[in-house]
Amino acid sequence: DEVTARPELFITDWGIRREPETNRQASLENTAGEAVFLATSALAASRHVDKLLWTDLVDDSSGLIDARGRPRPAYWAAWLLCKYAPRGSTCSTLVDYRSRLLIAGIRTRTSANIFVVNRTPWPMSLTLRATGVGTPATVREHKLDIMEADAVRHRNLSLSTTQKVSLTGPGVTVVQFIPKS
Repeated sequence: DEVTARPELFITDWGIRREPETNRQASLENTAGEAVFLATSALAASRHVDKLLWTDLVDDSSGLIDARGRPRPAYWAAWLLCKYAPRGSTCSTLVDYRSRLLIAGIRTRTSANIFVVNRTPWPMSLTLRATGVGTPATVREHKLDIMEADAVRHRNLSLSTTQKVSLTGPGVTVVQFIPKS
C-alpha cells in the first residue's frame, strides 16, 4: 500500500485589523469581538487547518498583546484553545446554534472538553451533557468573560457529566472532563 501524505495548510495572516478606538465602550466591544472571532474561527477551522497565525502580536487595536505588554482578550481566547484543544486533539462535534453560540467537543489525550463560545452581548445559560466519557475524576470550568475579566477564571465543578453553564455575555467557556485512570 502506498501512503499519500496530506500537505499541511497554514493561514499566515488571520485576524481583524482596525484603527485604535477612542471611545472606551466601542473599544471594549471590539476587543470582545476579536476574542470571539478568534475562538469561533479557530474551532471551525481546526478540522482542516494545521496552523493559524494571528495578524499582530503587539498592537493596541488588533494585537494579542497591547503596547504595554498586557494580554488582550484575544490572547486569552488563544490561550484557552492552545491549552484545551492542542495540536493533535480531535474535534468530534461542532454545533453553530443560530449564530449565537458555537459549541465544540474536543478530545485530547487526557480529557474531553466542551467549548462554548457566546457570540452575543446577552447573558444566557445552558446545560451540557458529555457522552462517552464515563465517570469523571475531575470536572473543571475555564471561563473568559470578556466584559467582566481580563483573564481566564478556573473553578472545579461537580463530578457529573451534566453541567449547567452560565454565560454573562461574549466569551469563551471550556468545561473539561478528566476521566478516572
